[in-house]
Amino acid sequence: MKRLLILSLITTIFLSAAADTSGVNMFSAFSHNKDIESVYIGKAMIESAFAQSDSATIELIKGIDYVAIYSSSDKASVHTMRTDGFRIIQDSDLDLIVSTKEDDSGAVAIYGRPYPGESGMFSQIVMFITGNKTVTIMNFGGKMDLKAITTLYTN
Repeated sequence: MKRLLILSLITTIFLSAAADTSGVNMFSAFSHNKDIESVYIGKAMIESAFAQSDSATIELIKGIDYVAIYSSSDKASVHTMRTDGFRIIQDSDLDLIVSTKEDDSGAVAIYGRPYPGESGMFSQIVMFITGNKTVTIMNFGGKMDLKAITTLYTN
């Protein structure tokens, strides 16, 4: 029993550490490019932004530890973000959660990494938003569900 507990703990630690690798890879791939705007929002800023919200909203977003946003409309950078972004997502073994396409104007794909042992929860969610001439990638980390991301994204 003790071995099983130790093995479970090691596995959880390993999965938690691995959960953020695509965020690190995106930062490495995109932060050096002057034509890609990047914004990082930490937990304290997220909590501050929603401090005056109702308790249900605060409860939804409390599991989000960070949001990293990368965006560009520069032709070469858009190409880089599309190719490198999808490669990073594939290399990170993120699961496709939902994908939509609006005519020829753009598409949204949401990828996630299930939180170990918690149904419906994710340790990472990546939104890949493409337009005719733009790409935006939003990378969320923490312990959250899709309602939390929707709340944060729409507010």
